[in-house]
Amino acid sequence: GDLPSDMMIRKVLEQYPALECSDAALQSNVIDLLANHQYAKAEEAAKSFDESELTDQDKAVILNVKGTMLWLRCKLEEAEKIFKQSLELDPGNVNTRLKRASMLFEDSAKSAKGIAQFEKIMKDHPDEVSFYLLRGQLFEIIQKYPEALEDCEKAYKLDPQNAQAATRTITLRLQMGQPPDPEERTNIPKTADGYALEAQMLMIEQKPVEAQEVLDKAIAAATPEDPSSGPMVIKAHLLFGTQKPKEAMDALNDGIAKIGPHLDMLILKASILAADCTAEKLAEAIE
Repeated sequence: GDLPSDMMIRKVLEQYPALECSDAALQSNVIDLLANHQYAKAEEAAKSFDESELTDQDKAVILNVKGTMLWLRCKLEEAEKIFKQSLELDPGNVNTRLKRASMLFEDSAKSAKGIAQFEKIMKDHPDEVSFYLLRGQLFEIIQKYPEALEDCEKAYKLDPQNAQAATRTITLRLQMGQPPDPEERTNIPKTADGYALEAQMLMIEQKPVEAQEVLDKAIAAATPEDPSSGPMVIKAHLLFGTQKPKEAMDALNDGIAKIGPHLDMLILKASILAADCTAEKLAEAIE
């Protein structure tokens, strides 16, 4: 889609099973860095290992990291070759299989190949909720919304208590003009994303005051550990749409201070600044 590759990976990486290796230094110096999105440091650490002293499984991990770095740089052909080499050494590594399939989703010329690879993975893991959510997110990115909804519904059916499955299922239904039934609505999790979803439904129902109250709950629930930017963006849109650009900017700045700069918040902030049309504000928007 239009998301930069590293943002797309951040969005889906949480669903991957953990990488495993037998070398403790490799685990702590490479895999843990990769899991925490410290990509450059992970790549540098991977280069420092003498691969001749590692097992095939650990060599496969090194190649997995290298492939991820290439994917981040949108070098998809090179990344696919590296992921293939990794799988030749460790064919059963689900993390690498998922990454390779996910990457192919991003390439419009190869998305069918990525879908086919996911089908094979799902046959091996038919009850893995996180894999359905991952594929659902990828379908959403390439704008195949019915397929995305089907996967999220499968995840929700497998685990009705899963907050992400519940939120994604109801969000996609709303986007497709299918409002949730009352029972589903009561199951919306009391998380930042859950409150944001409830606020969206209230706005659809033309209840802006109630939506604002729920958005405040959503923003209060967001933390650096649960960094949902959705509530801040929805609140800023609501304020900007009611001719309150200063309050909208304040909401975005508060959100950035609370959970850090997210792509969607920065884009909306730039749009609000650009709408002012003064040279000073346009310069800020560009920055």
